Amino acid sequence: MTAGFDASPSDQAAPVPDPSGGGTPGQALHESEARLRALISASSDAVYRMSPDWREMRQLQGRDFIADTDRPSAGWLEKYVLPADQPEVRAAIEAALRSRCVFELEHRVIRADGSLGWTLSRAVPVPDATGAVMEWLGTASDITERKRAEAALAESQAEAERQRRLYEAILTNTPDLAYVWGLDHRFVYANKVLLQMWGRSWDEAIGRNCLELGYPDWHAAMHDREIDQVIATRQPVRGEVPFDGAFGLRLYEYILVPVIGDSGEVEAVAGTTRDVTEARAAEQTLRRHQEALERLVEERTAALLREVEERRRAEEALRQGEKLQAIGQLTGGIAHDFNNILQVVASGVSLLAMPALGAAQRAAVLEGMGKAAENARELTGRLLAFARRQALQPEAFDLNARISGMAELLRSTLGPRIRIETDLLPGLWPVMADPGRLEAALLNLAANARDAMLPEGGRLLLTTGNATLDRDAEHAAGDYVFVSVRDDGHGMPPAVLARVFEPFFTTKGPAKGTGLGLAQVHGFVLQSGGDVQIDSRPGEGTVVTLHLPRAELPAAAQPAAAAPAESSGAALARRAGRTVLVVDDNDDVAHFAASLLQGLGYATRRAGNAAAALALLEADAAIDAVFSDVVMPGEMDGLQLAARLRRDFPHLALLLASGYSEVLAEHDGPAAAEVLGKPYHLDELAAALDRAFAAVAR
Repeated sequence: MTAGFDASPSDQAAPVPDPSGGGTPGQALHESEARLRALISASSDAVYRMSPDWREMRQLQGRDFIADTDRPSAGWLEKYVLPADQPEVRAAIEAALRSRCVFELEHRVIRADGSLGWTLSRAVPVPDATGAVMEWLGTASDITERKRAEAALAESQAEAERQRRLYEAILTNTPDLAYVWGLDHRFVYANKVLLQMWGRSWDEAIGRNCLELGYPDWHAAMHDREIDQVIATRQPVRGEVPFDGAFGLRLYEYILVPVIGDSGEVEAVAGTTRDVTEARAAEQTLRRHQEALERLVEERTAALLREVEERRRAEEALRQGEKLQAIGQLTGGIAHDFNNILQVVASGVSLLAMPALGAAQRAAVLEGMGKAAENARELTGRLLAFARRQALQPEAFDLNARISGMAELLRSTLGPRIRIETDLLPGLWPVMADPGRLEAALLNLAANARDAMLPEGGRLLLTTGNATLDRDAEHAAGDYVFVSVRDDGHGMPPAVLARVFEPFFTTKGPAKGTGLGLAQVHGFVLQSGGDVQIDSRPGEGTVVTLHLPRAELPAAAQPAAAAPAESSGAALARRAGRTVLVVDDNDDVAHFAASLLQGLGYATRRAGNAAAALALLEADAAIDAVFSDVVMPGEMDGLQLAARLRRDFPHLALLLASGYSEVLAEHDGPAAAEVLGKPYHLDELAAALDRAFAAVAR
């Protein structure tokens, strides 16, 4: 073999004499092949041998670039070249065969790892002793990275050309002026609009400075200073300037910015200028209109303020009139009911003063006076409930169980003509409210429903359920339990519906209602943190729905059975020797309170205010309990007195009483004192004082 890189004995030519006389031709050939193999081993390119007609690849060393071939292969073209590229490779081979010159071609090739790459393939014919080509010897260089770089460069150049055309299109067609100055202050670019404004061609304008293009001296000098400023600071410069050009005298707004080159230095100064003549004129017109509008608004605002003030005064006068009317109605209702009660009391006093009054008559008079006092107590309770100032005793309880327990009471109260039905939600949340007050509210609503359905009668439906409400003017957002009372009555017109919560407002006849029922219900529910909704239409009945807060704790268990009653003799013996200090600024109330306590077996002392009570306690250590009013004149009221006594006299039993229970409602268990509401009965006073003594004994 003349030029093989893996020679075998069959390929070697016969030895011939060495013309130089230094050895045989075979030795020279062997040395030449050795040098060739050394050169091939040192090469980083793939090396291959092809048959004379290129149909067969005899050998290939791929250098990890192309897969090696150790034995002759006729399918080499399909193995190394994609079908799409094979025609190009064949054409180059045919040209090399015709010319018997060097084969050279850049083409894609399938690399050793199966990926696609690029190669520069070069091969030369190797002739035998007769000059005939006995094979082709070639190299394949890996030019994949170069081709990728060339492709990336071509794409970058194409993108740059696209961007150039885009910017040129924008700058050529924009109504704004666009331009670039060189560092020598001469224009190196100006768009079409600027050339038109100058009235010059590209060749006439480019390479000139502002002064040479006809700018006034002051204008050219201003731009020269600005160009120098941009170059020095590398910061934009903005401004407005008038210019008298081909478009006439116009006002222009401009911005100049530095053009930074690859070296990081300023290479030029670019600028854009916009014609703002019409915009500034419009702004001035708008400013004048705004000023005129502001004057009109100020004048109208002043007029509106006067109108609002006049309306406020009129509304205030109307509210004052309505308030006086409501107060008059409220006062009249209270006066009417209390006068009836006072008449019973006054008549009883007169009868008791008669010497000839018999024992039975005396007992009847006392019973009537007691009923009158109880009526007065109920009336004040309704008024306080309406005003939301009656002390509540809320607890968690099962509303369904409470309603079920009221069934017999409702049937006896409403009579046989009213059919009572319930729709109670299973799994109802526990409710947080005063159970006694809620029962009273439901009885009140049931009685109103009964009156609306008589004389024909009808159905009363009580429904319970759970509701999650959003915040509004009546209640906070959260979970609520509701109970609704629906009747089949005659319903209410809008005029009546708007006044149902007014105290002493009633549509019933004389002596058939006080007008405090719904007002009391409304006050109780709002004080409990809920709301009341009424839906009623004439001829369609009425639905009253009470929303009450959901209790976070489970419903309270039923109270345990009461302990056996204590005998009167035992109670008197237990109380003997105990002294109670009565503190009240009202002498009559204090006198009767002391009398009741003495009747219970207690010794009593009296003080007219908190200061006097403290003085007595300091001087008399024999006092065992203090029974004090809450609302008293002076620097210390009953609540403050209780706190002082709990601190300085912790052994004393404390009992507070007040007819204005909002004070007690706002103070949860003041100073650990027992609380008693006025008016109270003898048994209530005895029980409260017993609890007060029990509290200090623990």
